[in-house]
Amino acid sequence: MNAELNVESSRAEACGRTVPAGRPSAGGLLRLVVAFLCGTVLVTLTGCGGDVSRATVSLGESAIFSRADLQSAADAIMTRFEGFRGCTLVKLAYDEKASEEQGTPASPDPHGGEVAVFTSEFTVDWTGGDGSLAPNSTNSWTWEVRRPNAASPWTVANYGAA
Repeated sequence: MNAELNVESSRAEACGRTVPAGRPSAGGLLRLVVAFLCGTVLVTLTGCGGDVSRATVSLGESAIFSRADLQSAADAIMTRFEGFRGCTLVKLAYDEKASEEQGTPASPDPHGGEVAVFTSEFTVDWTGGDGSLAPNSTNSWTWEVRRPNAASPWTVANYGAA
């Protein structure tokens, strides 16, 4: 950029004009604008994170957790999913029976606390997310959320292919 300023300064001096120090030339400014626009397009095309805006959330029925408990658990999962670049959450569901069939109790955790298991379906765009997922694919994953007691927030403890 200093070379550009020197060239612009030399041109200006030859024409009898002065260029304030530190001011970019018109060509430098154009390159800066083009770089900014390319960056904006790239971010728009690849996305900044996982999309949860159109997800269908099914909380089902539970003899253990209240509807508010399950919604809070689902919110914890969706917050974590927002970090899945290039992915769109399609479905998220809590099913007590399915949780028990997976061998993880949907009731008090043997380590103290509570556990709930959700299943999900999500799509991956052409980028393959962070590179660990197949591009243009649909995935079914299981999510395990835990909390030490009913007054504590849920945290995502585990997730992966179902």
